[in-house]
Amino acid sequence: MKRNLFRVIILALTSVCVCVMLAACVFIPNGNNNDDKELNSPTDITFEAITKNSIKVLDVLYGEEGGGETEISINGTDWKDFDNSVGYVFDGLTPNTEYTVCARQKGYGEYQASKSFCKKVKTLRVASDRVPTDVTATIYHGEVTLKGVTDEMEVSFDNGESYSAAVTHTYTQKGEKTVLVRYKETSENLAGDDLKIKISYNDFAGGTGSADDPFLIETYNELKAISDYDYKAAYKLLEDITFPAAPVCDIIVFSGTLLGNGKKLISPVIDYSDNNGINAYGGIFHTNGQDTVIRDLTVENAQITTAPSPMTHGILINSAKELSNCKVSGKIVLSCILSRSYSVGGLCGEIDDSDSKISGCSADVTIELAGKETTGFYFGGLVGKISANCVIENSNAKISADNGSMVFMKGYAGGLVGAVEKATAVTIARSWATTSLTVSAMNCYAGGIIGLAPNTDITDCYATGSISVSGNYVNSQALCVAGGITAGVTQSIGAPSGSIANCYSAVDFNVQWNNSNVIVSGIICNALGTDKKL
Repeated sequence: MKRNLFRVIILALTSVCVCVMLAACVFIPNGNNNDDKELNSPTDITFEAITKNSIKVLDVLYGEEGGGETEISINGTDWKDFDNSVGYVFDGLTPNTEYTVCARQKGYGEYQASKSFCKKVKTLRVASDRVPTDVTATIYHGEVTLKGVTDEMEVSFDNGESYSAAVTHTYTQKGEKTVLVRYKETSENLAGDDLKIKISYNDFAGGTGSADDPFLIETYNELKAISDYDYKAAYKLLEDITFPAAPVCDIIVFSGTLLGNGKKLISPVIDYSDNNGINAYGGIFHTNGQDTVIRDLTVENAQITTAPSPMTHGILINSAKELSNCKVSGKIVLSCILSRSYSVGGLCGEIDDSDSKISGCSADVTIELAGKETTGFYFGGLVGKISANCVIENSNAKISADNGSMVFMKGYAGGLVGAVEKATAVTIARSWATTSLTVSAMNCYAGGIIGLAPNTDITDCYATGSISVSGNYVNSQALCVAGGITAGVTQSIGAPSGSIANCYSAVDFNVQWNNSNVIVSGIICNALGTDKKL
């Protein structure tokens, strides 16, 4: 009995030992206990790149006990297998939005997945899609002032290195500048794209030279600086400008738009007598291009001494596309040399730009001659010669010209215009002239409004003053023609046409025959050609 009992006890203990040994041989990986079958949870999540539309998970970390296979999810969506060697990217996300990224150890067999480790992360804000509009910049002696900047915007005056709310800034170095204006960064959006405003800190009081933002001129030095800049730019006077007391000899080269703004150029004394270059053409200004425009400018008490070589001169400019509301007064001393023909006018020497216009202008000019006898001349109170289609309206001139003892091969003189040549359509309307003309030439044409006038319509005009004509040649071919409005037209210009309507003349004539053929008429002398209307 005792032996049996002992045997039973031995068998029981043996069974217990076997069970313990078997239990010790069972591997529960990363588990806490066999009852819960729970795996270790991650301890951290590492993100590599976050954009406005994506989040990249670089690594999932575990504690000292480590972990097995891993899976991740975002905002509780489907779990995705995760490989630490390549990471995982959640894309197609919404900008500026907070997401919850979770990781856990993946379950297997009888073991459930571990508890999740979660981490919040926010996608980046997107840049504002708004770009400022209606923001403008003005510059005055280096100081920039912005208009149209709101509290939502910020400004950079250093090419984007820094931004602030400042709307004024003073530059210390001249040159081209770019001002940047953008919408500020907010809790919802990053800062938007910049509005780029180009400005120029230059030798002028301000402006960039564009039609909407002309260069601003306040001083004589700024006026001279036109020659050093884009000759086709736009300029605007802000102040009356008095020229230096000593004569100046450098002409201002200009072919853009000059807005006189009702200001004056006072007492310009200009002497080009030692200048034989092309830049001696003109008077105060010289244009070397087309489409030159001058508006609302007064030139007061000018004295221009021309160079002996160039041939086109005016107190204001040699030629222009448009002259509007310009007033000039002064004297031109014309330096003459042999074998030259000169065009001289109070405003400009010649109109040769097609479809030009002179409107609301006036001139009070005296023309004196110096030097040697020359081939010919064209004298006009406003324009010496017109060689392109042109309109002159609402303008007037007072001209005094005398070629004295000089005798020319040909001469054309008029109260407003010396002569028209080559043009096919010229209109002179609602204008008047006062003349004091003395013209001596082998062939001369003088008129109270215009000397030679082919293809010219003259309407609502009148002339007063005096005209003296003389052939000064004992030659049967010499011809001097003078008319109260115009000397007329000639057959030498094809078959010219034109008209005179609603005009009158009160011009006194002094005729010196000198064995020449002289024709004088109160309105028009020579009306040869076709389609004449009086």
